[in-house]
Amino acid sequence: MAADHQRRGRQPRVTISDVARQAGVSLATVSHVLNKRSTHVGGATRTRVLQVIREMGYRPSAVAQSLAARRTSTIGLIVADVADPFFAPIAMGVEQAAERQGYGVLLCQASSLAAERRYAAVLEAKRVDGVIVASHSVRRPNAHLLALVERGIPMVAVNRPLQPGSVDWVGFDYAGAAVAAVAHLVNLGHRTLGCVTGPVTGRAAYRSGRGAVEGFRLGLQAAGLRPVPRWVQTAPLSYDAGFALGREIARWPSRPRAFVVASEDLALATVRGLRFAGLRVPQDVALVSLGDAPFVEYTEPPLSAVRFPLEASGRRAMALLLQRLQHPHCPLAQEILRGDLIVRQSCGACVVTDATSRMGRQHTRTAKERR
Repeated sequence: MAADHQRRGRQPRVTISDVARQAGVSLATVSHVLNKRSTHVGGATRTRVLQVIREMGYRPSAVAQSLAARRTSTIGLIVADVADPFFAPIAMGVEQAAERQGYGVLLCQASSLAAERRYAAVLEAKRVDGVIVASHSVRRPNAHLLALVERGIPMVAVNRPLQPGSVDWVGFDYAGAAVAAVAHLVNLGHRTLGCVTGPVTGRAAYRSGRGAVEGFRLGLQAAGLRPVPRWVQTAPLSYDAGFALGREIARWPSRPRAFVVASEDLALATVRGLRFAGLRVPQDVALVSLGDAPFVEYTEPPLSAVRFPLEASGRRAMALLLQRLQHPHCPLAQEILRGDLIVRQSCGACVVTDATSRMGRQHTRTAKERR
């Protein structure tokens, strides 16, 4: 009964044929009016058709319009984890930029390679105008994504390098961030430094880890210091692994006085492992994180960190995608965005003025200088 009542109460959808019949014109004439082809329709006829459209409440089919225009005004966004504090601001930046340009965003969370392949197929079936993909992985297979490009769907990668010379790309200067972190710690008087990163080899390798190691070594070289291989440690990007590594570092008979850590999650876990083992941060071990999620300001101690422009990277990715849609044959773009060093307590510095400073121009002083 309820279903019968629902069917009886539902208003039939007004079609373009209904409009043409009511206005006394052909389907082609209504189509010309809808698509604003004024040279094909006289002024009086156009006015009559528009009046009928308003009176009947006709709404053009978005699907039909997209088929005719070969555009859907939607883009696909594939991210590894929508709740991750790294990916959420990127998604926000993409969505804001897309909305300003009249585009909708189909957000896909692909936490596995199988999910990523499935969503690539879904987005192609949905006839999206383009795709933005953001992840940490360096060596995850990309054939399913490159296949979309080969079939004419523009793509922009954020943080994740695909095949060189295949798509537009936006990344972050992890190496430069590590160089600045090392310089900051050296300026505070530290001469023995270590580095903790996520995986740097194999399919689990992360760009942030590779960049951190590269920049760490360059920073030491610039400071006239030699790296100690044992003090460069890798760990899976999990709380348990970072916590265990912090406890292990505390047991070293000889350990560095400060660390550069390649992510805020790993930094937080390492700090807690060090403190659980009885060491104080920053009094015994100082630390700078490459990554500044909102929670690091409220840790104990608050973490000094390099903040990357995540939301801006999403906006830039959308801008590059729009550029590719408008100019399909323009040269491929590669943009690397720098971060800002946010000085808090974990590095052992005392902030004198603004805690936020451009990398390489920190306004801090050590406890020794204050005395």
